[in-house]
Amino acid sequence: MTTLVSRKIEPTELIEAASKLRDNGYELMMIAASSWPEPMQLHYIFALLDGEGKEIVDLTVSLTSNQRVAITSLGEIFHASMRSESDIEKRSMGLIRFRSSNDQPPTPVSLGGASGISQIPVGPVHAGVIEPGHFRFTVVGESILTLEVELGFLTRGVEEEFIGKTLNEALSLAEHITGDSIIAHGLALLKAHESSKAIEVSEAEKIRRSLLLELERVINHITDIGALANDAAFALANSQALRIRERVSNINHRLTNHRLLRGALSAKGTTIRELPSHEAIAGLKDDIAEVVSLVEGHGIVHDRMQGTGFLSKPDAKFFSTRGYVARASGYSCDLRTYLPYNHFEEDYQEVLEVTGDVMGRFRVRAREALTSLDLIECYVEYLQEMATTEDAPIFIEDEGGSAKSPSPQGFGFGCVEGWRGATSYFVEVDDSDLISRITIVDPSANNWKALPVALHNSIVPDFPLINKSFNQSYAGNDL
Repeated sequence: MTTLVSRKIEPTELIEAASKLRDNGYELMMIAASSWPEPMQLHYIFALLDGEGKEIVDLTVSLTSNQRVAITSLGEIFHASMRSESDIEKRSMGLIRFRSSNDQPPTPVSLGGASGISQIPVGPVHAGVIEPGHFRFTVVGESILTLEVELGFLTRGVEEEFIGKTLNEALSLAEHITGDSIIAHGLALLKAHESSKAIEVSEAEKIRRSLLLELERVINHITDIGALANDAAFALANSQALRIRERVSNINHRLTNHRLLRGALSAKGTTIRELPSHEAIAGLKDDIAEVVSLVEGHGIVHDRMQGTGFLSKPDAKFFSTRGYVARASGYSCDLRTYLPYNHFEEDYQEVLEVTGDVMGRFRVRAREALTSLDLIECYVEYLQEMATTEDAPIFIEDEGGSAKSPSPQGFGFGCVEGWRGATSYFVEVDDSDLISRITIVDPSANNWKALPVALHNSIVPDFPLINKSFNQSYAGNDL
């Protein structure tokens, strides 16, 4: 069982405390600001992703709201902190400022006057039906020197929309943040809310939720497998992948009455209708293996993917990348391994590749799709056995007969290993059980930062292939 440990520290102790956690294998999951004006607190939440301990650590920094506060940035320890710090500065209306511990200004990089250098702007309006993002390539001929990524065109003020919502209203909103991660966002919200109320969920309910999460992983991975083949001009493999996607969509519909699983999660328990058969699961495994074999056995496609879009393990760790982007570079970060949600995940073996290229990201997806189907088989068998016994309660009551009690720390944190990677929610609720504060971190927020590094020294025609191998969410990043 995952435990949340809160520790209050002074602002002057932050750098030392965060450095010790980093040295012990902890990763920064998010920085969240509690409701202000009083009391004003910053929550630095860390998870152990390099060890045996199933522990989440919250370093709480208390601030006085009636005066401006300058806090040392964690940017030099955890690069991913700078996005959260910038958001908190804006939301605090200037009351909180983060300063760098390095007084030296960054050295400007200028390519002016260099011979043969040009720039190629792309977007935010694209030729395809995709989300908006602006990319500016600095190139010599077709070789990419740098890439600047400008996002934010889908900023909707999502976190503010949660304020004052009931849990069911908030759950519906979370499921609409980014349409391919319905279960990842919905389950992370549920876990955060249950953490804020010290609610313990039964094993059967955890299995039902995990079943949906793995189905979401399978359908997105097989779609990406086909799309990667298509970007390498192998339309046959893409058509076969889309055929498999349709079969998974039909399984989802029979299971939850929705092809993308929307509406299945609920505060009152997960809705399950018709479980997939073992024959259907076995058929999916065979078909996925066949498509993967087609792609890997195609010499031209293999050459396009191998060595293209390289991201080293140190770079993957520096940017705190998540999901298949990290694991393709050998960077271990799967929450199912380090923070298992059910007893089957306690034996889960993380999928890792070491090549760090497009082919590595392709293979991580392929292998994870198959391991997810293995988990789905276990979940289906468990739920079938449960169906022959009396229905287990969804929530585990405490000794007083109540399933709800205030969390001692006054907030809740939930994270799940979505198909793109770790999806995290921080939640505070008021006395009426309405959302009073929420902070959301989609894995795309970290992974987008690594894309320019993977493109360095690549060629412009390889950008669509490399970008698809990352396949990050614009909506999940912009919020």
